[in-house]
Amino acid sequence: MKKTIIPMIISIILLSGCNNSTPQETSHTTESESLLQIENQVAISTIFQQSISAGKGDAVFKPSGSVVYYGDPSVSDDFTVFCSKAGCQHNSEDCGAYIGNASEFIAYKDLWYYIRTMDDGSMVLFEQNPITNERTELKKVVSKTEDNKYYFITMQGIMVSYDCIYLRVDQMVFDNANLNAGSENTTKHVEINLSTRKERTLIQFDSTKESWTIVGGNGKCLMITKYIPNNSDISQGIDALYRMNLDDLSHEVIIDGEMLSYSDLSGNINADNLLTYCTEHEIHLYDLDTGEDKLLYQINNTIIRTNIFGNDVFYIFSDSDNRYHFMRGNTAGNTAIEMKNNGYTDGTAFGCYRTTENGYLGLIHDGQFGWLSQEDYYQENYDGFVPLR
Repeated sequence: MKKTIIPMIISIILLSGCNNSTPQETSHTTESESLLQIENQVAISTIFQQSISAGKGDAVFKPSGSVVYYGDPSVSDDFTVFCSKAGCQHNSEDCGAYIGNASEFIAYKDLWYYIRTMDDGSMVLFEQNPITNERTELKKVVSKTEDNKYYFITMQGIMVSYDCIYLRVDQMVFDNANLNAGSENTTKHVEINLSTRKERTLIQFDSTKESWTIVGGNGKCLMITKYIPNNSDISQGIDALYRMNLDDLSHEVIIDGEMLSYSDLSGNINADNLLTYCTEHEIHLYDLDTGEDKLLYQINNTIIRTNIFGNDVFYIFSDSDNRYHFMRGNTAGNTAIEMKNNGYTDGTAFGCYRTTENGYLGLIHDGQFGWLSQEDYYQENYDGFVPLR
């Protein structure tokens, strides 16, 4: 399998589209369709000034520092602290907008979920009601020394899907008697049912030998990718896509050994539980509910990335001159149209990473996060971009 390596910043902004078929307009009904994605969301980092849908209309939350701000980019670029308590300084847990030293954040069904590092060094996954200011500790990990070994334990990678929280727990074990021995690394993905509060481990693996990533699910199954990095036995890394049954945790392979990238985590599955993934020359649409695997697009060039937002399927391919082409198709597989992309061939003019009801949250070409309406994006009117500082 040919593994395409893209620098981190390119992987963030290359979230738009591509196909070498004859350009023609695809049919869309933007007036009646909502882009808003509730299920299968991954958390945003609190470091990069990103925003995430507040769950209604085009309103968004933006964590910044230790508090969460609120705004509606379809109305203005103004943000206010999500707190109406008179005289509040927003610097303690008395404030409903306060999330402390949180590393990642997500909003789901009027509640907030975030991983916070506490003063004692422990990491806690919180559920918070910002209106009542009620906080619930869902999971806590603590690094420790035991039997002359140091256990360094962290949590990251929150994803919400059908009333469950999914996240990864990483553990590195160091032998204090032999610091040159390196570490034993173990990663596990856990599920926390938000109704019952029950926790279970889905997968556990040696993170130095392989990597598993949960893509999303439909409440009955999960889609999970597996990556085996280069080693002495394998000349190139191998990607595979699996479907896991949530009843008994058995899993079956959907595609093995050919997959370049299923999609980006931020745009993997739409509201109809349709997932996109690509091989070197094909774009596929996989229905989580029925198991149908549909070939959408097939091209001669090397496909770099694919994403799905609403009914739009964006993908990128590189030509023989190593120039990127950005395409927009749809879930019907209609002829894709090439986006002008302001003439850029090495990155997108605007790269989506989240949606609101009528637009996209994303990164403009100069590295600024903000919002662009779906109408402006279709017309490639980047002057309509609203910075969310």
